[in-house]
Amino acid sequence: MLRRISEGSAAWARRWVPDPFVLAVLLTALTFAAALAAGAPWATLVEVWGGKQGVWKPALMEFTLQMILVLVTGHALASTRPVRRAIDALARRPTTPRGAVALTAFVACAAGLLNWGLGLVVGALLARQVGASCRARGVRIHYPLVVAAGYAGMLVWHGGLSGSAPLKVTQASDVLAVVGDPAVLERVGALVAARAEGFTDGAIPLSLTLLGRANLVACALALAVVPALFALMAPARDAPPEALQEIDPALARAALEDDPGDALAPATPAARLEASRLVPALLVALGAGHLALRGAREGPLAVLQRLDLDTLNLAFLLLGLALHGSARAYARAVAEAIPGAAGIVLQFPLYFGIMALMSASGLVVTIAEAMVALSRGAEWAYPTLTFLSAGLVNFFVPSGGGQWAIQGPIVLRGAAELGVDPGRAVMALAYGDQWTNLAQPFWALPLLGICGVRAGDIMGYTLLAMALSLPVFLGPLLLL
Repeated sequence: MLRRISEGSAAWARRWVPDPFVLAVLLTALTFAAALAAGAPWATLVEVWGGKQGVWKPALMEFTLQMILVLVTGHALASTRPVRRAIDALARRPTTPRGAVALTAFVACAAGLLNWGLGLVVGALLARQVGASCRARGVRIHYPLVVAAGYAGMLVWHGGLSGSAPLKVTQASDVLAVVGDPAVLERVGALVAARAEGFTDGAIPLSLTLLGRANLVACALALAVVPALFALMAPARDAPPEALQEIDPALARAALEDDPGDALAPATPAARLEASRLVPALLVALGAGHLALRGAREGPLAVLQRLDLDTLNLAFLLLGLALHGSARAYARAVAEAIPGAAGIVLQFPLYFGIMALMSASGLVVTIAEAMVALSRGAEWAYPTLTFLSAGLVNFFVPSGGGQWAIQGPIVLRGAAELGVDPGRAVMALAYGDQWTNLAQPFWALPLLGICGVRAGDIMGYTLLAMALSLPVFLGPLLLL
């Protein structure tokens, strides 16, 4: 029955749901209409949308590049020889259908907590290699379910080290760029200061978000519960043949023959430079020196508390360079990763334009006040409303970074008005965004291409995992 439901929903989506870029355009039009209805002059809205307050806002264009680099550096790291060898070794371990599913989901979640781009690619590569290895060893598994488990990293990523919203509030300037109102920033700073000593400028340290007790418990629960949920969906070892589905034989052969190494021989001085380990070592030494000096100057704990996307991207860049071992290999890995960032390049400016329209028309304040009104008198209501609304918005804005640009001002204004812990409010948005990723196939496109399956083959399983994982995130958010 679950398979029939998933195939029916996939068929409906293929017929009626357009490309996410089209959705971003339609959402822009809808927001423009709502801003006009709120009484804003059309000329003002047009001017704001197309200027440096809107689609070309400098601080948010920087954010666009940061998010591209999160994906690209994570993808490049996943394609290194050591990581690929580790994936191949892990793929040879499962001996049962449930073991194959549980292992894939656990590794995808663990990698996703480190970097969402890494988790997305590692989950896809591991799912494919598990399918190929099990077929070669005569272990019968349900391959589409293994692929669905490979997408599990997108269920946890926003609570990990590359979480867009938590990392974009560790600097006061970034918070101000989102809320756009010094008075709101001051109120946020007062709420943070009451919970984190030494933070009074409006920045929200990681001790209130990613390193907070609620998020650590949620991540630990996810690493235990999500693989178990996928494993429970797997057929038993002795299931009838129609209950199992192997990987396509041609794809399996290609996966087992794939060599991530650098096969080109350095025949010329230029080629020897391109293949030399010295060239990337120079950058690695320079970057490592920068991180070491910053740690010595500010203290490791202070650096960790204010960890931002720039520092994270630098760390993954250095690690990828070191593991690839040559400029040529790393450049090739980045070139392979760039197409996956096309959605970010196209859609983020539109999200920033939507944010500007909402701000200029007063919609941000209106929506924030409505959420505040609904939440008064119940401490649990505001985080819950934020979580659920973020899950809904994710269907239309399938990017955590783009969603933060649109919804972040509303969330922080409401938290400031109600006196809610700003860190808890940020994590409510983060959890809601990641929770409905399993019902939003936008980020599954690279996985589907690598693994050779259709969205309809996996959506039934990911939807069920999404529904059953709700307490994993909402429980710690409200109780801890």
